[in-house]
Amino acid sequence: MGLRHCRSWTANEGAMAIEARLADVSHEWSNIIELRDLVEPHVAALAASKATESDLITLNAIIERSNPRMQPKESLHFDMNFHLAVAKSTGNPLVAALLEFVNDSTESARLKTHETMVLRELSIEGHRRIFDCIRRGDSEGAQFAMEQHLREVGGVVDE
Repeated sequence: MGLRHCRSWTANEGAMAIEARLADVSHEWSNIIELRDLVEPHVAALAASKATESDLITLNAIIERSNPRMQPKESLHFDMNFHLAVAKSTGNPLVAALLEFVNDSTESARLKTHETMVLRELSIEGHRRIFDCIRRGDSEGAQFAMEQHLREVGGVVDE
């Protein structure tokens, strides 16, 4: 077995182990919040320094199409698209892949944060604050806005 094969095998095995572990804990809200807190504020800060005009148009379109009157699943879909679009705005495909993984691993538990119109509006308002900072190129503001958003939506779910 060559070194390249060993590396590939190790990476694949590691990824499967991580996916299995996350499947076990995907409904543990504190773990979800911890994961998102570690990743998403830094992603928003990076997006603020690297977003292109096209990225800004995409982010704005997601926010403009979001509506608190949507059904919870549809609202969650827009929510996850927004967070993924923020990651894509970094210009780093590995960051985008990481956010896809975060979205996939937390989707079912995050539906709780879209159960009511008030919660959906809270989410959309958080996205607006994040977008405003990214549009201005304000990395610190984007990081803070994402931290605030995650605290707000994280606080609505009781374990």
